[in-house]
Amino acid sequence: MYKIYVLLIAALAAWNFGIPELRAQQSEWVIYPDMKTITDIAQEGDFLWITSTGGVAKLNRHTLESTLLTKANAGLPDHNIWTIAIQPDGKKWFGTQFHGLMLLDNNEWTVFTSENSPVRVPYPVVQGNNVWLRGNGDTLIHYDGQKWEVVDMSTVTEGVDKIGFPYGTNSSLWVGISSLSGGANSVGTAVYHLSNDTWSSIPLPSGMSITTITPVASRNGALWFYGADKEIGQVLMRYDGTWTTLSIKDIGFAVKAYLLTIDSTGRLWLPSVENVIARYDGTTWQTLDLKNTPLDSANITSMFTDSDGIVSLAS
Repeated sequence: MYKIYVLLIAALAAWNFGIPELRAQQSEWVIYPDMKTITDIAQEGDFLWITSTGGVAKLNRHTLESTLLTKANAGLPDHNIWTIAIQPDGKKWFGTQFHGLMLLDNNEWTVFTSENSPVRVPYPVVQGNNVWLRGNGDTLIHYDGQKWEVVDMSTVTEGVDKIGFPYGTNSSLWVGISSLSGGANSVGTAVYHLSNDTWSSIPLPSGMSITTITPVASRNGALWFYGADKEIGQVLMRYDGTWTTLSIKDIGFAVKAYLLTIDSTGRLWLPSVENVIARYDGTTWQTLDLKNTPLDSANITSMFTDSDGIVSLAS
């Protein structure tokens, strides 16, 4: 069975990273009851919505009271749920393993599959009241609340070979594009930004040979990407009008960059494949060994920071 572990950022901040005897003593852990494999976490006001391969849990962040939604008690079309996106008006979108894309609106479920929509890859992101998904080949899928639209990205940029997973904020959509055609103007990859119905290209940092780039997190007006560079390997890249690049090699071990989360003070948190958490405070990387904690020897499958600065780790 799998659990979700919640710990206070304040307690983590007090930990002296690198001194084992302080780790277990100064941590504050709340362990959520067993679920199956937890896949994603999202916040809606006082609640966390937690998706898993065994249904959807709604957890009160303050009282820790919870409800598990299943086929039996909530008419859930599919228990195997991989991701969640919540719109400002409360509509909830779930990407599933077997039943396409599910919408929960006022306790009613609607299922979108390839039979009644253009949905192919059911990993939704929200941009205000718009929902976006990656399509096949060089397309994105857009839903405005009334109708579906297939957006051909080859009309936006030349030489599109592969579109990454999009990332949405309240007002913008971001997507990384691979362009391997080798044309005269091909740079290998590109970042495109949609705002006010207009697409624009974001120039990548000069002097780098980025081969892939994917937007993964945002905080305080800055967007974070992870990618790969031919020379320095995996990188994290911050964009706030200018680029800042961090080499993941500096951490000293392999991390799950796609699980990047950012706390209320702007610090980065990354789980590793070696039972260690990395934290970046804007200047240096620090590491937190999870030995002698409830997450000892655990495989972290999701990581989330809520509006109160509380970190949730799923295992």
